Amino acid sequence: MLSTKSLISTRRLLGSVAVCVSSSLLGCGGGGADAPELSINSVESPRGEAVIDHWLIGQWHGVMQLDLENLKKDPTIKPEHIETLKTMEMDVEFRDDARMFMSASMTLPSGEEKSTSEASWQIVEDDGQTVKIYSTEAGGQAEEVVVHRHSATEFIMPAPRGAGFMRFTRR
Repeated sequence: MLSTKSLISTRRLLGSVAVCVSSSLLGCGGGGADAPELSINSVESPRGEAVIDHWLIGQWHGVMQLDLENLKKDPTIKPEHIETLKTMEMDVEFRDDARMFMSASMTLPSGEEKSTSEASWQIVEDDGQTVKIYSTEAGGQAEEVVVHRHSATEFIMPAPRGAGFMRFTRR
């Protein structure tokens, strides 16, 4: 059974991975920068609002891929944390109106835990393979998130602390 301290530590680590796209927990990205007004790929629709035209638009499903060697080197990560990390999944929908919806789930010893979040997003750099995004949640804090494109139907998002990465496939 996980102790309360271990459970909190697990949730923090898992939260930083799960919410990395929305970037609200543990050191995931560049930290509180002010996001630019429009992404580099924004265009105006006939109605006058910004519309993003990018390969990320759509629904994605992510599954955690752990770097067990690296995790075992970190003395703060317990075996029960690793078991919980193995169960992590995430769904993300990037919309062309700059909104992003996320849901994450993981299985803790106490049962399944789910969370949902909504944010706005903007592309600030894209070299065709690596995309830097600013994600801004309701509180207004912008966080930098980096994803790496593998194909038209797959990208990865590195996890904090060398935990591995989240592999996303298009739904």
